[in-house]
Amino acid sequence: MSDLRPWVAKLLERNNQRIQRIDGGHPNPRPVADIPWYRDLSAAHPRIRAEWDRFVERGGDIPLIEQTLGHPDQNEGSYWKMTPFVNLGRGVPQLATDFPDTIAALRQVPGLRSASWSVLGPGGWLPEHVGPNGGCLRLLFAVTSSSALLTVNGIERSFADGEGTIFEDTVPHAVHNPGPDPRVVILGDLLRPLPGLTGWRNRAVQRTLHSMTPAYRGCAQRGAEHYERINRSLTHVS
Repeated sequence: MSDLRPWVAKLLERNNQRIQRIDGGHPNPRPVADIPWYRDLSAAHPRIRAEWDRFVERGGDIPLIEQTLGHPDQNEGSYWKMTPFVNLGRGVPQLATDFPDTIAALRQVPGLRSASWSVLGPGGWLPEHVGPNGGCLRLLFAVTSSSALLTVNGIERSFADGEGTIFEDTVPHAVHNPGPDPRVVILGDLLRPLPGLTGWRNRAVQRTLHSMTPAYRGCAQRGAEHYERINRSLTHVS
């Protein structure tokens, strides 16, 4: 993330190092099949998919990721669209009417800080990269999976609709959508479950990161504004 202030970047680095000492050694990606909330989310997939399909059928669309972030991103070969619909654990009002069941399902996920629609176009890919923040785990949940592939730390995964994974994105990871259809996923950030003082410090770091970094602080607002502009004439149907 290019707009981190130097002292925030240093704070993140120290937090990441502390977390690795206390909580390192987990598989990455992490197994999810036995997690109760993941099973509930998978069970909610038909309702989530129905809301997305209705949205698209009515002519709905979401912003390009550079509009939401406020700066260009690294996708190649096609478009990448993204807009948050949960921010700091709360539904984003501008999207709540279109996606009530989706927001309700995601808010049952413990530690969820944010969730976004993420749409990678046919032939698109995100070259291998690393994230800066080990204090959150990344949730990826396939709504319409196409034939997209996620590679984390050299491990390649594909997903059927209603399947997902959790991974720590401070390791190298990449995404490729070689198929003919868009890949639609929910991209979430989960507060990493940590014990005692390490958990308390991590929560404080996440609050600082959100409040002091423009890409975090303004992302939901920018996305919502562009979402409203794009969908101003959306046909509302019951």
